[in-house]
Amino acid sequence: MKYCSEKDIYNFFAIINDAKINYILLRNIDNELPEKLQLNKDIDLLVNEIDADKFQNLLVKNGWKQKKHPLGHFPFLYGIKPFQFYFKNGIHLDICYQLSCRSLNKGEWFPLDMVIQEDLWKNKIEIADKPWKYRLTYEDEFVHLITRCVFDKKTFNKGYTDRLEELLVLINKETVYHKFEVIFFKFSKIIFEMIEKKEYENIITNYLQYKNY
Repeated sequence: MKYCSEKDIYNFFAIINDAKINYILLRNIDNELPEKLQLNKDIDLLVNEIDADKFQNLLVKNGWKQKKHPLGHFPFLYGIKPFQFYFKNGIHLDICYQLSCRSLNKGEWFPLDMVIQEDLWKNKIEIADKPWKYRLTYEDEFVHLITRCVFDKKTFNKGYTDRLEELLVLINKETVYHKFEVIFFKFSKIIFEMIEKKEYENIITNYLQYKNY
């Protein structure tokens, strides 16, 4: 198995940190970063839309090339800024400017509730022992992973369930539940109970069949 250059990963984050780009690392499933990121796998970043032009110019200046996003052919609704995809030396950057998820209808992309979007930036966690500078709070990461599994991936794979179980003992459950309510509405209590019971294989089917919104 071939891995991306750890040095290249450190260099990338050093560049955007020095430029004071307002960003958050969205995921690090299976702790792949920085030593075990497989060649041609993505680094998933949320970049504040205010810094979009500055960030894009910085990438081009440092030799990153843009290519068509693999999921960019689905419509982006409610003014959401389309995702972007950059690559260099076998490393791919998957960039979004709002947390979003796909419609279960025709795969359209739409942003999560504004309360969630505002909290992401207000409560982001600054860290000092990793090359990336910012991460989501445990609560926001938990919400993000659940919505990604339900709407985008349409499955709960082991990397995600392992991380969800780690987060479950760290989160403020009341905070998560309130955020679930603007996504899953009256299904929020059910999905939370199913996660606690590790009934991952039934979540999506039950959600699709749920009628009591």
